[in-house]
Amino acid sequence: ITIRWTPGHSGIPGNEEADVLAKDAAKGETSPTHLLPQSLCHRKSPRTLPRSKSAIKQKFTQREKTRQKAIFKASPRAAMTLQIDPSMPSASFLKL
Repeated sequence: ITIRWTPGHSGIPGNEEADVLAKDAAKGETSPTHLLPQSLCHRKSPRTLPRSKSAIKQKFTQREKTRQKAIFKASPRAAMTLQIDPSMPSASFLKL
């Protein structure tokens, strides 16, 4: 697959068809299954896209922060540290 930028509506073969398909997708119309990549064909709902890498990373980061806070609060030093700084665990602690 080669991807190249082309000026819009310049008469390049496939450009007009791509415009039509993009407009259909914007209206919520789905593509025929035989035209989709296999990764999109066997989904629970053909209207949902796979999770994005960014969304997966955000969820992982949030889960890690929650886990690290639980580890900190279970530590024997947490009670004393929280008397000094109730906002603990700080972001720098969570980076460790």
